[in-house]
Amino acid sequence: MGEVWRGHDQSGRVLAFKLLLPELTTDERIVARFMRERSVLTRIQSPFVVKVWDLVAEHGLLAIVMDFIEGSDLRQYLRSRGTLPRRRRPP
Repeated sequence: MGEVWRGHDQSGRVLAFKLLLPELTTDERIVARFMRERSVLTRIQSPFVVKVWDLVAEHGLLAIVMDFIEGSDLRQYLRSRGTLPRRRRPP
C-alpha cells in the first residue's frame, strides 16, 4: 500500500514518511483508509506504538509523518527469528 522513507523536518529531527503509492491515490476507498489510519494512530499514545505527527498532501502524494525508529522491520525480524510465540496475558 505504501513505501516508508527516512527524512527530516525543518529542525533536523529524523522522521519516517509513509507514502501511499502514487497509483493508489486515485482510489477513494484506499485514500479514506489511509486517512483513517492516520487519525487512529494520532490518538494512540503508548511507548509500544510509534508516534504519528501529521499527514502531508503535496503534489498529488499522501504521506503519514511519524517518528523514525532505528532497526530492522518486522518482516526482517520474523525471517531471522521465525514465528513469535503466543504471549499469554498475566492473570
